[in-house]
Amino acid sequence: MDDYSIVDPQNGADISCQILNVPVSIDESLVDSYCLVEYDGKPYPGKITAEDDISVKV
Repeated sequence: MDDYSIVDPQNGADISCQILNVPVSIDESLVDSYCLVEYDGKPYPGKITAEDDISVKV
């Protein structure tokens, strides 16, 4: 696990977190789940809104 911080979407404050990469089966149970998305080398919170057989939409 790596230590990171993410930005709180409500107040912009840094929140410390750890990133754990876990293999996941992609199915409809992931919809409405929260996740972290790496963008430009930084993690950001996201919510899964849709899925298909090989990917999810955040």
